[in-house]
Amino acid sequence: MKFAAYLVLMLSDTRFPRQFLCGATSSAFFRRHAMRTPGLFGLLLLTAACGKEPVKPAPDLLGRWNSQQITGTHYDPSGRVLSQGAVPDQGFYLFLTSDSLHFRRSRDNAPHGSYAYRRQGDELVYRLHPTLRCTIAELTDRTLVLRYAPSSVSPGSYYQVDDHHYAR
Repeated sequence: MKFAAYLVLMLSDTRFPRQFLCGATSSAFFRRHAMRTPGLFGLLLLTAACGKEPVKPAPDLLGRWNSQQITGTHYDPSGRVLSQGAVPDQGFYLFLTSDSLHFRRSRDNAPHGSYAYRRQGDELVYRLHPTLRCTIAELTDRTLVLRYAPSSVSPGSYYQVDDHHYAR
């Protein structure tokens, strides 16, 4: 690519003897047509130099996620944070399929609860309890944070939002 940039610079320099590169006939054609639009060379060089970066696939939500901690944030009726606390790993993992969440104990794989859900964008809506839902607050190859917030809060009520942190 450095050679291409050098070549364009040399060809745009009127002092450079083009016959060394192109020959006498093509040099005359080049000067008449191509040199009138130096912006074309810049565009051509930019297009050639800027290759497309490979598209990275979206992280996969499905599979096993090991519980790390649950962070709870308490709010007053105006939305001001009152307190925040974290509870470390609860000794379970979450296994997500395309239509269900399965909570299991890490030490013996015993069931801890299973729930059918449907995904709506970044929201997981529990099928049997449509008011129970969580939002995918963060999703990377190694990290998942599910945010559980009340679907509605009565005016003047205090409320809590829980972030469930998982890792692969």
